[in-house]
Amino acid sequence: MENAKPMVMAAINSMEIDPTQVFNIVDYGSADGGTSMPLFYQVIKKLRQRYDDSPPIHVTYEDLPVADFKSLFMRLHGLLPMSDNHSYLKDFPNVYVGACGTSFFDQCFTDRFVNFGFSSTAMHWLSRGPCPLPDAVFHMVSSCGEAKEQFSKLAAQDWETILLKRARELAPGGRMVIVNCTTDESGYYGGGRWTSGKVNICQNMSSLWHNFAQRGQITKEEFVNTNIFAYWRSQDEMQAPFVNENSRVRKAGLTLVSLETKLTPCAFQARWRKEGGDARQHAKQFVNMCRSWSYHAFHTGLSNKRTEEEKAAILESFFKEYEDEVAAAPEKHDMEVMSCFLHIKRG
Repeated sequence: MENAKPMVMAAINSMEIDPTQVFNIVDYGSADGGTSMPLFYQVIKKLRQRYDDSPPIHVTYEDLPVADFKSLFMRLHGLLPMSDNHSYLKDFPNVYVGACGTSFFDQCFTDRFVNFGFSSTAMHWLSRGPCPLPDAVFHMVSSCGEAKEQFSKLAAQDWETILLKRARELAPGGRMVIVNCTTDESGYYGGGRWTSGKVNICQNMSSLWHNFAQRGQITKEEFVNTNIFAYWRSQDEMQAPFVNENSRVRKAGLTLVSLETKLTPCAFQARWRKEGGDARQHAKQFVNMCRSWSYHAFHTGLSNKRTEEEKAAILESFFKEYEDEVAAAPEKHDMEVMSCFLHIKRG
């Protein structure tokens, strides 16, 4: 969020805002909203400094119907703690909040509804699984060219779909900042740089799961069926819809204002280097972070012939094994994030 702040504030400052009209902000793929709230606080503070108590500001959090909207509203109303203990809903007048439980692969709002859109680390998820990966959990780790090509093809289709839906929703002159997982020029996708002696998180989770298959703790079929259906687009892949003059995205009115790639260091690793402490506790926190976004994929990969108790026991054993590795060598496990920041304008 700190890396996104300069681009977000530049986008807000560049907008011509009518203080008599509602200013609609949308966070796409918001999860429980906790990470973007401090950033939105700064946006709303800037708007209030410029226009006093006008315009009315409406913030909508978009995600899947199963998202944790309850925690989101409890945070905003001060019933759950936030990192800076400030709620823009409580600190600023004429601000309103809502939620949308429709996937961003669909149109979520009426035409020209959104003035400023934001999304962070959400739009790398694919609309569906294009195919199983026969040798890995993540597409970046796989050596199967045919499968990787199918992932790439679907990712391009999904990216165009996402942008076309946003083109309809954005008001003329509206802006959007998207933060996407990406790869750099060397192909590095984050998660720990193996060339510097780190254990890459994507490679390691694939390797540990493969070990489970080799030891007979899961079947070969279960290993193949366990995939993270997400795609780390390159900068070229993200720019493509804006570069081609005949693209549907450009014809829909979207232009790319700016694009940059930044590396966000791993907060867990930074704290360990600075403070040290209990290696086991550090490992628990690190692996719980990994578990939060990967558990569903591993659970889905397991056979329906297994009971829920069996599945839970296998996954507990898997994440415990990962935790043991991290506790044994905390300095080697990293979750730095390679992100591409895009500032998009609707003409």
